[in-house]
Amino acid sequence: MMKTVEKWKEELQAIRANDWQLPKEVKADAYALELYDLLGELDSELRDDLALSLITRLTEGEKLSKDTCRELLARSQRDGIFVHIEEAKGNGIFKRSFALLVIAVLVEDHVKSHRAWMRKDRFIELVENLLQYAENEKDLRGYVKEYGWAHSAAHLADVFAELAACKELNESQSKQIFRAILRKMAIKEYVYIHGEDERMAKAACALIKHQKIGFLDWEEILVEEMTGIDQSLPGYLRLQKQENAKIFLRSLVARIQRVGLDQKWTFPVISVLRNYDVKY
Repeated sequence: MMKTVEKWKEELQAIRANDWQLPKEVKADAYALELYDLLGELDSELRDDLALSLITRLTEGEKLSKDTCRELLARSQRDGIFVHIEEAKGNGIFKRSFALLVIAVLVEDHVKSHRAWMRKDRFIELVENLLQYAENEKDLRGYVKEYGWAHSAAHLADVFAELAACKELNESQSKQIFRAILRKMAIKEYVYIHGEDERMAKAACALIKHQKIGFLDWEEILVEEMTGIDQSLPGYLRLQKQENAKIFLRSLVARIQRVGLDQKWTFPVISVLRNYDVKY
């Protein structure tokens, strides 16, 4: 018999009250796979505060087998990040967006030298799927009043930041990720207001930190992607795209400075920022 939302909440609230310790009769691997199915729920406490939080703790605490990590990763791509991807607004965003957070914590686990469990071909497949997801995701809402956080751009940024730490990530993939970040941060349909710019700036800086992108590529891609105010757009769309780009580029400069990276990385950013804000 399937558990109701209320039953799941009661059960997980009890686990949370016990410092997130599972009952002795509960097997972490099987339980994590059950929890994954809750990530599309519209109840924000169940989805975010309970199910995702416990999956995160089990993964970070290395309570899950490598086989379970592989299965969670496969499910997150197979029936997670592409669920109802064609919808500009819809409830499928919660499964897609929270599957991204599962991927982020799984990649973080894989990066640990004693835990590495992802095959090279699976890593390549993952990067390709995430880039496809980044291009196709149209629902960029941050906080949805009725159902809580959607926040797909921020969650995608978290995954990109974790990928940057992977030894498997090559130069070509890194450049594609940087382009995806810039394109996502210069969209016209929505104005980011929930810190997406800072999360994406962190991801971009992670590529520098882990030496996954060269300075000349950094500069070239910035110039190609951040071309300035698009006069072909209607006024309000032009302004939305301009504001998104400006806020992100400013955050990127601040992030580079805050984490102590070589200041040379800010020069191309400031240069393209002038395309949007001549007063900078």
